[in-house]
Amino acid sequence: MAGDNAVRVYDTATWQEVARFDGHDGTVRTLFFGADDRTLVSSSAEDGTALVWSLNSVAGREPPDPARLWADLAGDGPAVARAVWTAVQHSDTAVELFRAKWPVPKDPVDAARIRKLIGDLDSGEFKVREAAEAALLKVGRSVETELRKAVADTSSGEVKERAGRILEHWAPLEVAEYSAEEARELRAVWALEIAATPEAKKLLEEWAKAKVGTRLCEEAAAARRRLEERGR
Repeated sequence: MAGDNAVRVYDTATWQEVARFDGHDGTVRTLFFGADDRTLVSSSAEDGTALVWSLNSVAGREPPDPARLWADLAGDGPAVARAVWTAVQHSDTAVELFRAKWPVPKDPVDAARIRKLIGDLDSGEFKVREAAEAALLKVGRSVETELRKAVADTSSGEVKERAGRILEHWAPLEVAEYSAEEARELRAVWALEIAATPEAKKLLEEWAKAKVGTRLCEEAAAARRRLEERGR
């Protein structure tokens, strides 16, 4: 973000400032990312300068402790920038961590089990309805298509309400009010997109196809499209 003599970087999951670069004497009027997304270029007509900033400068040089990296990705302020750029610089460690935390299912979703759980949303027993709703939410977005079909086809108000509640959990947000876990998903995708290694791109594609996570799958799909558009 430009507007005075400092360059500020904001995390779009929370709109908190995560990094700041000072060096211009005049107001910064122009700001853009470098072609590799690892640098920022800023210019000021008032002081007649153009400066290049390395975003990697906020990252640690040593391989990260996975537990700290995971925690910082759900944090705020400078910890977020440090985590993202450390994940970029040490993408092998990040990919291994992310695969463990957001695994891609090896087996297809059990269609019969999903049909039963959807049917249980209309059970005569409250505890069965509650358990089915919780189980479907835990299975995740891989059952999104089946739930939408159930909402469209059923005449049961209970199924519509419970399935609708699950779908609402996955719906696009009208404003950027992400939970810590959702913010972590966005930041992980951000890091992998910038790293753009073969393994990073493979993981993004697998997440998108398997509909992993809450925001992870759709953000991963968008990242893959952007990388393809840029020939990366």
